[in-house]
Amino acid sequence: MIIPILMPSRTARNILFIRIAFLMVFILLLPIALIYDNYQKKSKLQNEINDKIRCSVLNYEGEVEVQNDGKKVKSLNNYSFLDNHLFKTDDKSNVKIKLSFGNTVKIYPNSELLAKPSIYNKDNLSNPDIKEAYIDLKNGEITLEIDGIREGKGNLIIEISDFKIIGLSGLFKVIYNKELDKGKIIVKMGSVRTNKKDLKNNYIKVNAFQELTFEKGEVTDLRQTDFIQYNWK
Repeated sequence: MIIPILMPSRTARNILFIRIAFLMVFILLLPIALIYDNYQKKSKLQNEINDKIRCSVLNYEGEVEVQNDGKKVKSLNNYSFLDNHLFKTDDKSNVKIKLSFGNTVKIYPNSELLAKPSIYNKDNLSNPDIKEAYIDLKNGEITLEIDGIREGKGNLIIEISDFKIIGLSGLFKVIYNKELDKGKIIVKMGSVRTNKKDLKNNYIKVNAFQELTFEKGEVTDLRQTDFIQYNWK
């Protein structure tokens, strides 16, 4: 006895082919969807980090020269940056910059400063290990305000010749004469620590209403100060 083989109807075959096609498309698109989702998550984390460490020009007066990797910045209006920038003022200009984590620095006339935003581990955005921002004061006068301590990364490091200053909190001023290799730190509010760059410990702490002077890498005096005589605007 011959048993007839029942062939599926054309409709059934079409439904089967459609299901197989959908399955193949799903298999092909799933890795792409996962990659895109991971990319979106990484982009969101990176944007959140960049928002914390981004520096920007708050205001300025006169002609301020700004260089990024040797190239002059054409306009400071609404200008922000995430890499090192050199600022130079003449005898009639000044500029105020928001640094990483909301800290600020005002650069007064006849000054030169290299601003270095915080850096972080881009290979591990969930735990980026964000470093403190740096300022390299090459000459002149600056006023700094520390606002980022609530983030746990509020410390701001200022380098001057052989000297290293760590701004811990509050409002303070740094004045440095490159030609004479001498300067001073005046603390109006909060405190800073300072020492030579090559010494990791034995920091000298400068508290509110104190002034520290240094010359050729050595501390020459630490005393109470009348901060009213200085320009804090």
